[in-house]
Amino acid sequence: ERSHREHALVVSLTVSLEARALVAVGPRMGAALDGAGDLRRLQAIRVESAAEAAAPALEWARPEDVILVKGSRGLRMERALDALSSGASS
Repeated sequence: ERSHREHALVVSLTVSLEARALVAVGPRMGAALDGAGDLRRLQAIRVESAAEAAAPALEWARPEDVILVKGSRGLRMERALDALSSGASS
């Protein structure tokens, strides 16, 4: 139950901070995204793994954007960081 609330809070904070996009990685973030309600202003997608997260983030990002990566070591989010770093430099 706490995990569900915390994942939903991440989605809620993303919306309240007026972020343009959210890439939800894994089943728990996907479920939080699905239950979030009105996301019309937020470009959002769910992916299964950290390795898949970089592609939509890089596609949607503008040069002046900040990309926040929040996730567990269990999902190996460092893979997303590696992919973002190599994709941003190319």
